[in-house]
Amino acid sequence: SPETTPLLQVKTLSSYGSRIAQLSVSSLIHREPVKDAMTYHTQSLSHWTSLSDLSHTVWGSKSLWVIAARLWLTSTLVAILLLVTVPDPTAMDVGKFTNITTFLRVFVSLLLGFFMAASVKRWWACVEAFIGLCGTVRNLQMMLLACNAPRNEVEQALRYGVISAKLLHMELHVQALPSQEQAAADRKGWQDLISQDHDDSLAKLLPQEAKALQVTSDSAGTLWIWIGTYVGSLAARGHIRALAGPVFARCMVLSSQGLDKILRVRSCITVQAPFIYVHMLSSLVHISNITSAVSFGMTFGTAVAKWQVANNVHLFTEKGAKKIETSFDLQALTVAFVFGAVGPLVYQALLEVSIAIAQPFSNSKALVPTERIVEKLVADLHDGMSCSSFDTDSSSHKIQMDNLCEHGEQGQEGQEGQEAAIDGAGAADVEGD
Repeated sequence: SPETTPLLQVKTLSSYGSRIAQLSVSSLIHREPVKDAMTYHTQSLSHWTSLSDLSHTVWGSKSLWVIAARLWLTSTLVAILLLVTVPDPTAMDVGKFTNITTFLRVFVSLLLGFFMAASVKRWWACVEAFIGLCGTVRNLQMMLLACNAPRNEVEQALRYGVISAKLLHMELHVQALPSQEQAAADRKGWQDLISQDHDDSLAKLLPQEAKALQVTSDSAGTLWIWIGTYVGSLAARGHIRALAGPVFARCMVLSSQGLDKILRVRSCITVQAPFIYVHMLSSLVHISNITSAVSFGMTFGTAVAKWQVANNVHLFTEKGAKKIETSFDLQALTVAFVFGAVGPLVYQALLEVSIAIAQPFSNSKALVPTERIVEKLVADLHDGMSCSSFDTDSSSHKIQMDNLCEHGEQGQEGQEGQEAAIDGAGAADVEGD
């Protein structure tokens, strides 16, 4: 019936909205295997199965295991050298040498913690600035569409914003390459931008535009100057119709924000931690790992030598060692294995993680997926352009909104009536008392 039609429409719209919310939540939770540094599902990390997945982790780094193999080989050589050169292993006291490694581990732990925190903060700053650049392009689209600017002129301004993000992506990855490879990579990047196979109107770079941008030192920032100039020409021609003055001022602010985001990303990359600090940290980690490997080798060699003496198979001495001494040595060997063999591996892994995070556009383990972010930006801009054609003045839209408003007013009146009845009953009770 006509009286129940608004309620049915509300239920239909609410169920449709709940389905959209469920789809949005499911799209935010990524349950596929790890694809990059930002695309993974955190719930899987709480299970033991995460120990077997080495993709995009430091444990899959070849350089880490090369360093670990060298340290373990050093420990083995020290143990063999001690076995064949020390005539009386029972007189060896390796605990004094272990104090050196304990002293170095204090400084290594402190400096590694500071460097890790600074690297993570730098990585977040780069990601937030790049995503903020894409968000500025979206805000510019909303402002231009809100003032009913011509569609082709809106796409022109948005195209400049998308190309600026692409150029920043190319610049960051080219700078991460060795100096002898940067020129060739830069030429290839410009050629790829000009000769794109797809016909996407928001991602094209015209040859004359590329020629003008290649002679500038900051091509990505220059495009935002072009955006500001282009929006100024739109206002001069009267194409910014609704609230021309405030909208023009807001567009100018967005242009300056886009340039600011580019400068933030570039500053986060070019301004690194002082080399003297990073070099000292790296040196302390390597020295501490080497001393730990030597200490473990001495402990291991001493334990084996005392076992040989206890069983009268040692090369030099026939002085028998007590069985309880060999059992104590096995306990010390187990502890020394953790500190001397596993500990250096952990410190080296933390150093490599810190260095990877400090280079968010050059290290594949912590690489910011800027290309995927730009592709998502282009898709969102296309959705915004298609949604802008939705006619809010259509009769069907007006009927739905009127029904929603009418139902809301009826519900509010009913609620007010219930509250008045409750108040009246309460007043009657008070009078009766």
